[in-house]
Amino acid sequence: MSKLVLLPLLAISFCAIGLAQVDRVCITEMEVPQMQPSLVNSVPGYVHASVKIGPDGLAKAVVIDASDKLLGYEVESLLRDRTRYSVACKGLTVHVDVTYVVEGEATFIRSSRVLFRPPNQYTVITRPIRTMQ
Repeated sequence: MSKLVLLPLLAISFCAIGLAQVDRVCITEMEVPQMQPSLVNSVPGYVHASVKIGPDGLAKAVVIDASDKLLGYEVESLLRDRTRYSVACKGLTVHVDVTYVVEGEATFIRSSRVLFRPPNQYTVITRPIRTMQ
């Protein structure tokens, strides 16, 4: 199928599935957000990101709204350097929301988990660290 036919079909597909679904369709590979040790003092917090997709399937521009600069830098790096986008989505903007929370019983061992809620929400949950007394 030629590219001239594929692009209108892709645009019709986006209209049929709704723009909220574009976020899932246009992201072809993404590393899941993690709780890096350097982020512990920045949690809880949030990052709302908008990524304009370039012609090569890479991020052309990333706009970040974050509760903390370190959280913003981490998610921006993830979306710019460790995420690939569909070349058919060139020029479109996708949105990703990442929330970092602390919940559960305190533990001596740092642990975290990530929840995904379609189409574009990630929640990184870490347990509080118990200190030696």
